[in-house]
Amino acid sequence: CENRGVFYPVLDNADLGGIMSAYIKYFAYGQEMCSASFLSYTSATGGQTLLAGCMAAYDRTGPNPDLLGVTCMDTNLLTDVGQWNATAGWPFFVCTASDMTKQCRQVNLMECHRQKVRLAYSKASVCDATADQREYASVSASTVCPCTDPSCRDDPTFTDEKGYFCDTWVGDDCKAAAASWGYSDTGMKEVQAKCKRSCGLCEWSSGACSRTSSVECPVIPVAKECRACLGRTSGVDIEQRPMACPPGAPRNIAPTDPPAASASPASSPELHLALAAAVA
Repeated sequence: CENRGVFYPVLDNADLGGIMSAYIKYFAYGQEMCSASFLSYTSATGGQTLLAGCMAAYDRTGPNPDLLGVTCMDTNLLTDVGQWNATAGWPFFVCTASDMTKQCRQVNLMECHRQKVRLAYSKASVCDATADQREYASVSASTVCPCTDPSCRDDPTFTDEKGYFCDTWVGDDCKAAAASWGYSDTGMKEVQAKCKRSCGLCEWSSGACSRTSSVECPVIPVAKECRACLGRTSGVDIEQRPMACPPGAPRNIAPTDPPAASASPASSPELHLALAAAVA
């Protein structure tokens, strides 16, 4: 409770595997995924490489979207991936598909939401260690929790003064990082203004959310440039190769100097890539 988590009491002979995998519900409850994730895998029958695109489906009849499940479709149903990856446009697709898959998303949960997640598993999991937890100790499945304005979003084109995109700040304190990572005060104010969603700075409603239904995801423009060409990216792409600006890109303005180990936000896109694969 002190760590804002969920306690799962496990009885003898219970489904331990199912209980351990329930951690994903915590993230699903506090995140809304509006773009596809891509996963490359080997067919169990023919041994060929398959590429699946996956999207989350939500019930939007309530004030907050409720995850129904994830649907995936193999791109192999549309084209032969073996032939596709021999074309000039394949590196650009890999880079932009990796951008979508690796993007970090803020988990927007107040104690009200966490108490509902706990209650959904067991009454014994409901917390009362802090004042916030005691305020929502009597939640029920029908309790309407506070919500944030869906129009409060990051600027997807913004990179900070060290070249990082907004989602790199997920999980970090955007108000106390200047001294730790060498950012200027002006630079941090810009991060707070441009990256409100990733920084957890979207304002919560006072009391129960007044919406009766949740809004649809915004229309996401088709990417014309890969993020590896515009700012700092890390880790590997969906082909398990280092992220890089693809050949033939219209421009490459990404920083080339290696960042100092202590001079960057600490979010891990690789963790989100692993979670996307787990959900898919």
